[in-house]
Amino acid sequence: MKIKTSNGYTLIETITALTISSIISIGMYFVFTNGSKNIEIEELLFDIKNYSTSCLELISDKMRSADQININNVLGSASITLQTSISGDEETFTYSIINNRLHENSVPINIYGESLFTNDEDMYDLTISMSCSESNLSVFESSDQTLVSNFYDLDINVLVKSELNENYQNNYKSSKRIFAINKFVQNLES
Repeated sequence: MKIKTSNGYTLIETITALTISSIISIGMYFVFTNGSKNIEIEELLFDIKNYSTSCLELISDKMRSADQININNVLGSASITLQTSISGDEETFTYSIINNRLHENSVPINIYGESLFTNDEDMYDLTISMSCSESNLSVFESSDQTLVSNFYDLDINVLVKSELNENYQNNYKSSKRIFAINKFVQNLES
């Protein structure tokens, strides 16, 4: 009696192998796409963090050296006007939010992190707001009214909403307490 040997795979073995490899491929595809979305969100949040903290540093540096500070809070966002005299020349800087972008003297501030505004894909809706107020220092921080009136709290808020995933929303807030040293010295002299 002759024993028959098989040199190939049966149809059932081939279909089983194709099914298993398809399931593995589909699983890897979903892992890759979710990873890509997460990386994209992290890059956006990184740009938002860089943009808001850089703007905060720029404004706070000018506030420290300002002789006069005027704050107008309108519609949930602030407009800050700073007047500085350097070597007898007076300079005025106005910071405000126009079209969801921070402006200095009506010119957009172009600093690192601004690439979030060049996103042509419209995958995220950004809402930027800025608030500034005289600081409410506690009695433990200072009881000197001259000192207290020269501290300011500056906040920049960025609300991110995804256009693709309506459940995704993130708010990034950067804050800084600023001491207006030039204004303080002028108050001491007068």
